[in-house]
Amino acid sequence: MGNPLIFYGAGDCAKFNYERFINAGLVPVCFADKDESKHHTFFETTYSFSRFAAFAFKIPIFPLKEAIKKYPDFNIYPTQNPTLRPQIIKYLTEQGIERARIRTFEEHGFDYRQGCTQLDTTLFFMADKLSSCCNHRAPTTRFKTDSLTEAIEAHAILRTSILNKLKVGRGISCEHCPDLRFGFYRPQDLQTAIFGGVYKNSYCNLKCVYCGYDSAYLFEKRKTHVSLLETVKLSLDLVPTFKIIQLVSGEPTINPDFDNVMELIKEKELSLFIMTNAVIFKENIARMQENKAVINVSLDSGTRETYHKIKGKDYFEKVLANITKYAQAGGIIELKYIITEGNDNEEEINAFLKIAKATGAKALVSANTLNVRKRLTEEHTNLMEFFITKCFQKDIPCDLVSFAFHPDDFNKIQNFKIKTASLFA
Repeated sequence: MGNPLIFYGAGDCAKFNYERFINAGLVPVCFADKDESKHHTFFETTYSFSRFAAFAFKIPIFPLKEAIKKYPDFNIYPTQNPTLRPQIIKYLTEQGIERARIRTFEEHGFDYRQGCTQLDTTLFFMADKLSSCCNHRAPTTRFKTDSLTEAIEAHAILRTSILNKLKVGRGISCEHCPDLRFGFYRPQDLQTAIFGGVYKNSYCNLKCVYCGYDSAYLFEKRKTHVSLLETVKLSLDLVPTFKIIQLVSGEPTINPDFDNVMELIKEKELSLFIMTNAVIFKENIARMQENKAVINVSLDSGTRETYHKIKGKDYFEKVLANITKYAQAGGIIELKYIITEGNDNEEEINAFLKIAKATGAKALVSANTLNVRKRLTEEHTNLMEFFITKCFQKDIPCDLVSFAFHPDDFNKIQNFKIKTASLFA
């Protein structure tokens, strides 16, 4: 074992970059911070399977003097923006810390630049293209169903080119995306494979008012004739570094290959992130919990009447029962609320959050995912702020589905969330 690591600075920059630090093997024994209000509290953040958070970390925060007394053989890493580093180093040395003990993340291959977790780690398989996410701005590689191998190789070249541009501050096609943020990044292997509508039989058993995935025409138009199992197998052969499989778009549980894919995920000891409507309860999903599965359910309602109106089917009670069974099995549950016409009122949001609280779920709020270029109305902006405020009041973890928003709207709502969090800290 090496010297114990102390991270100096338990602020937003540390939270944004923490997952990348621990993935690089830089795991702190504690944080130190100058802010007295943080002393003897915990630095709390999450480890994510995607842009949705999954696993929580709690690391103690001490006054600087106490931290170095507890761990006398320490090395200390400032977590802040490197432009602040000279004054931070000056402060630390004034506190009696040897300069040699003050280390930097750049020593471990990190650059401080614009970047995106999806771009760095993810490959998204869609009907006729590869990308890093489902955002319409994301760089893509087109392919035919018989040329997936060549497409993966071509996309690797494109991804490298984009990362090199970001290192030197050059613009890229997704430069206005809200997920593109300044932080500490370093080159790493692809870890997450997302499968979204790239395979035949990728339909849905609901008819949500904001979506079109129940339509067989949609997939016939795309000329999608590759099975889910074939695609997953080939992808894992071509990219052996994948650790996480995400099944999204349409309803994965009704795909005829679903059970075989779940067996493959279990056999290779991969983690699972699944977007499901939970109309069907699957034992193989429930059994995945020891391998860290995240179950993301678009509920979009808190009452039976509104569920029927939004989803087009009367499955509310059945879905609630299935969510409860997943939660009782130890599942990590995320409940999503896409604010749209028909559920856009405070009473429905309160009823939804009551379900989230009862099941121990994280609450996700989203704009309409099919209209990312459309700005939020003032009414829907106010409802999102209401949603976030109520989550903090009820102590329900919450987040935004960033790719569903116009960038300006996302930044506005995200800033509101940050300000609200500070009030409840």
